Amino acid sequence: MKRLLRVLTALLLSLGLTSCMDITEIREQAFIVGFGLDRTDTGELEINLMEIDMSGSGGGSEDSSKTQEQKFLIRTARGADIPECLRKIRMRLQKQLSLDKVTFVVFGEKLARSGISPYLDFLVRSPYIDQTVHVLITPDPKELLRKDQGSLNRFASKGHAFVPAYIPTRLWQVNKYATSSFKSIHLNRFKMIEGELNFEGESFLLKDKLVTQLDGIESRLFNILYGKDSQQVILYLDPEHQTSVQIGSVRRKISLTPERVHLVYRIQCEILESKEKSPYSNILALEEKANRYWEKELTRIINRTKAKGLDILGLGEKFQSRGWDTSDWEEKIKKLDVSLEVKLDILSPAGKRD
Repeated sequence: MKRLLRVLTALLLSLGLTSCMDITEIREQAFIVGFGLDRTDTGELEINLMEIDMSGSGGGSEDSSKTQEQKFLIRTARGADIPECLRKIRMRLQKQLSLDKVTFVVFGEKLARSGISPYLDFLVRSPYIDQTVHVLITPDPKELLRKDQGSLNRFASKGHAFVPAYIPTRLWQVNKYATSSFKSIHLNRFKMIEGELNFEGESFLLKDKLVTQLDGIESRLFNILYGKDSQQVILYLDPEHQTSVQIGSVRRKISLTPERVHLVYRIQCEILESKEKSPYSNILALEEKANRYWEKELTRIINRTKAKGLDILGLGEKFQSRGWDTSDWEEKIKKLDVSLEVKLDILSPAGKRD
C-alpha cells in the first residue's frame, strides 16, 4: 500500500512539474499573428510584427460573462533580411517567436515596387507559417499595424467571408506567380481610416513588382472579369449611377485562338435602387444599355492592364496549356486582341423575369 502511495505521489509531482513547465514555455514565447514588411528610405528592410499581448490575458475574472478584448503589440526591427530582423526582435524580447498563428502578411508599396521575391523565400520555406495566409498591401505597414487593434487578424481569420468584393490572395499563390508573367497576381489593398479597417481595392504585380491598382467601382468590376466571388457585388447599370444592382451570378466563357481572345459574360442581377420610374417596365432596353456600358468599362480595364504587360485573366496559362507560343509573354499580351460581350439578365426580387 505504501509503495502504491509513493508511486501515485511521484506521478502527481511529475504532472505538476510538467504543467509548470508548459506555463513557463508559454511565457517564453511571443505569439505572432501578422507580418508587416516595407523598405526604409535608406534601403533597409523594416519588419513590423503584430504580437498577441499576453500580459492582460489569461486567468479568470469575477464577472465571467464579460469577455476581455484581445490586445496586440507591434515589434519593429530593421535589417538586411527577415532572419536578421527576427533575430533582433528575439534577442530584444528574450523570447521565442511563435509563427504558427500568423494569419496575414502585408507588404508596403515601396517594397512591392522594388520586388517582393527575396522576402517570399523565407515565408514559403518557414515550416511554421501556413501557406494559405492572406497576402495584402498597404502604403505604410507600420502605420496600418499601429493603428489596427486586431481588425486585420479578425478579417484574415474569418471576416473576409463577409466582404463580397474581396477575392483572397494566399501566400502560395503569390509565390507561384512571382516568377511568371502568365498570370498577374493581385494583392488586396487596405488602409485604416478613422480607426476602421477599409478595403481599398486590388494592386497588381508584374511577376513580383507592383505595377498598378484598381479602386472603387473598377475593383468591383474586376470581380466580374475574374468570374469568381462575384455574388452580392453591387454595381451600377449606367454611368450616371441611376440604377444600382446586386450581382447574383456570373458565368464566363472564353474562346481562344493564337491571335484573338473573346469572352462572354452571362450575368444575373437584381435591382436594389433606381431613380427611374418603373425600371421593370422597359427591362430589355435597360439590359441593353447596361450591356454596352459594362462592355466598355470591362474592356477599358483589360486594355489598361494589358498595356502594362499584365495578364489579369491568366490567358498566358491557357495559351501555354494549348502549346501555343508564349515567348516574351509580357510583350505579346500587350498586342493580343481581347474582346468581350456582356449578356445581362435583370431579375425581379423574386428571382424571376417580370
